[in-house]
Amino acid sequence: AMILVQMPLRMEATGELRAQVRRGVFATEAGTVRQIPVGHASPVKAGEVIAVLENPELQVQLQQSREELVAATETLKIKEVERDQRKDTSELRKIQLDGEIAELHERIDYQKSRIALLEQRIANLALTAPIDGVVATWDPRRQLLDRPIVAGNLLLTVIKADGPWRLELRLPEIDAGPVLAAW
Repeated sequence: AMILVQMPLRMEATGELRAQVRRGVFATEAGTVRQIPVGHASPVKAGEVIAVLENPELQVQLQQSREELVAATETLKIKEVERDQRKDTSELRKIQLDGEIAELHERIDYQKSRIALLEQRIANLALTAPIDGVVATWDPRRQLLDRPIVAGNLLLTVIKADGPWRLELRLPEIDAGPVLAAW
């Protein structure tokens, strides 16, 4: 009878309706979430700050590098004055001073590049929206505020709500045959 009478195939499946254009906002550094200026379904523009992290270790490293830069700069000034103003300095001491001055220049260049890198890492703690859209994460303030996170954690999801959507269904593998045949 089933061969002669066509019956519709019905099966249950779970699934989600998802925006096709969606982007995750991931933590760039380990730290603590200090600000979430957006909420669920908040419209955002690309580049708008949607989360701010805090990493005290980076702040400490930046302060130490700045102090080391100041110390190296002051030492460099002293060595240059000693080399230029002392007429009774032996040739050996002048060569030593030139070597120390060259080493201090290298140390200063290193500290400057390290400070620039640390400042960039601290600036990256302000996470921005990757696309124009809507925040799809449910109650982000309650979920994330004052929570420690590690680099790479997914914090928020931004979707393009006015773009195309797709339905993702999950059904048992045994039921997939008729679905694939019909597709």
